Amino acid sequence: MGKNASEYKKFQIKTLALSDLFSSMEGRRPRIIVGAFSKKSGTDVSKIAHILSDMGFDVDISPLITSVERFAMNALENDVDALLMLTESNDIKAKMLGLETFLAQQKAEILLSQISNSESQSVLQDEMFKNWIVLNAETKQSELGFIILNQLLDRTN
Repeated sequence: MGKNASEYKKFQIKTLALSDLFSSMEGRRPRIIVGAFSKKSGTDVSKIAHILSDMGFDVDISPLITSVERFAMNALENDVDALLMLTESNDIKAKMLGLETFLAQQKAEILLSQISNSESQSVLQDEMFKNWIVLNAETKQSELGFIILNQLLDRTN
């Protein structure tokens, strides 16, 4: 087993343990919806959804996101605990604010997470995004589920 496979397995075991803990507290596996604003990110969505599923998540894949409101409605309709948005655009700040505002109006408590290219990272260091898990494209995919589940468990305690 190579170094990357070994690291993946290590995070998978840790994340599955957290998923089991979440399941014992909530009576079900953690649910997440994954979506992207561009077709170019489609293969990434499938790959990330598969990884999160391996880590113990119940995963929904959103159709191509055409509006933050529609993405938020998909999250609400599927009763998810978290959403993960993949973006490559410059107007990420407006999309994140729109999504957060819409969910707040619905009184939804969904963990918000986002992966963007490195160019968007400076925009996202803003204090207004302190409730978001902001990941960059270089984040190891083996760590995604672990990071998200840690935050979900912090919220439930």
